Amino acid sequence: MAAPLLGTAVIMGASRSSARHEVARQEQLYQNNQMANELRRRDEEDRERRTQAAIDEAIAKERQRVEQVQAGESGTQTGRVEFPPR
Repeated sequence: MAAPLLGTAVIMGASRSSARHEVARQEQLYQNNQMANELRRRDEEDRERRTQAAIDEAIAKERQRVEQVQAGESGTQTGRVEFPPR
């Protein structure tokens, strides 16, 4: 009678240990996925920030160019000729 009980206890212990290892493995996979998702999100935010900065810079340059052209046109109307700075 003792042998079957001992065998059952060993199986139960092994089963619990296996279950604990599986839970730990699943938790590690979950954490790895969370970290990967966070890195992707940060990369995307950084890419969007850089894109917006490039757009803002291009708009500012275009505005400056238009202002220089308009200033040159107004100078021509008054008889003065102004050249944009280089």
